[in-house]
Amino acid sequence: MVNQRSGSPCIQGETWGYNQSSIWVDRGCRADFVVGSGGGGGGNWNGGGGSQTITCSSDDGRRSYCNANTRGGVQMVNQRSGSPCIQGETWGYNQSSIWVDRGCRADFVVGSGGGGGGNWYGGGAVQTISCSSDDGKRNYCNADTRGGVRMVNQRSGSPCIEGQTWGYTNKGIWVDRGCRANFAVGGR
Repeated sequence: MVNQRSGSPCIQGETWGYNQSSIWVDRGCRADFVVGSGGGGGGNWNGGGGSQTITCSSDDGRRSYCNANTRGGVQMVNQRSGSPCIQGETWGYNQSSIWVDRGCRADFVVGSGGGGGGNWYGGGAVQTISCSSDDGKRNYCNADTRGGVRMVNQRSGSPCIEGQTWGYTNKGIWVDRGCRANFAVGGR
């Protein structure tokens, strides 16, 4: 899962999952999923090599550390909490662990550190930008979008749907109709 679209929680094994032929969702979960490995020479989403999923929780509202090999990069793939998980604010990582804070609970994928980098973009500089339509109208946020844009965390109750309530041009990211989210730009 790469993007939850519903207010209802999407929790792997409880409200979504998959088998050899399909993805299933239940109890109001709506989300975007990445499928397939890309085949051949390590074309999967974490840049090839092995990866591991780790759940890290700030259950008492304080900062908590989860030991992990983060050399290959870290990607949040499933937010489990009602409290927001925003990279750099309520979650992040250092050389030896992932940290979460202020009630953030989420699943993270850590890359292998081998091959061509282990993060979503397979290398290159990635920057996270917050963009908000606070007044319900279209708002533009300046960003270098040449390397692509990907929503990494929706922060609004209003849906953030690419092409409808958010998108980007060569000049920046736009959000509309109450969409508030964090976006990753750069990489490739």
